Amino acid sequence: MISSDSARAVQEPGATKRDDLAAAAHELKLPIAVALALCAGARESEDPAEMRRDLDRITANLRSLREQLDLLLDSERVRSGGALQPEPVDLAELVRDSAGRVGCIAERRRIAVRVEAPDSLPAVADGERVDAAVRNLLFNAVRHAREGGLVCLRLRARPGEAIAEIQVADDGPGVPPSLRDAVFERYRRFDVEGRGAGSGIGLAIVRDAASAHGGRVQVGTAPEGGALFTLELPLATDAVKAA
Repeated sequence: MISSDSARAVQEPGATKRDDLAAAAHELKLPIAVALALCAGARESEDPAEMRRDLDRITANLRSLREQLDLLLDSERVRSGGALQPEPVDLAELVRDSAGRVGCIAERRRIAVRVEAPDSLPAVADGERVDAAVRNLLFNAVRHAREGGLVCLRLRARPGEAIAEIQVADDGPGVPPSLRDAVFERYRRFDVEGRGAGSGIGLAIVRDAASAHGGRVQVGTAPEGGALFTLELPLATDAVKAA
């Protein structure tokens, strides 16, 4: 766990649509600029090894750009999607699929993603929004886990209650208690021990999806030593329809 002083707030949340667009444009400009510069260098180079290195860097920046676009699309769907579209969904299948979709990102940092889930856990939910929430919890965990470390995704039905718990844990620096509410604010970004500030969008998507379902999300300390995010979703059909 780290102290509050070592987590630096680098941008305050935007309050208007114009602020949102400006922040999004800022996030997208850097990987585009880097990729363009590398393209120019590769065009002038006659060294095959140097060209391959530039192509690898271009690929990495384009992947970063794609991740940012995915976040923005998820955010817009959650914010402007209107009413929930609840339908029968198998949460166990959903979390396994979500984990598979972040596999290539985890591989780049040699991070193992471990999934612990029952064979099946039926629910009634907006599958698209829940998938966006789980993926963004995983993106966040992979960003902050130590190089070559571990991210754990756990799903269970809370005993005696009609509530599903989706937990994502990492072995990174964690989130100090003083910041545990602020990390869910849109465009509130923190540079934690030099891990990079992120977009300030992903955890807001998780919070919005949880609220839309009548659930909640909170963060604590993981057994692995890093952050533990717990997304709670009602399993009962009536609870979801009333959200």
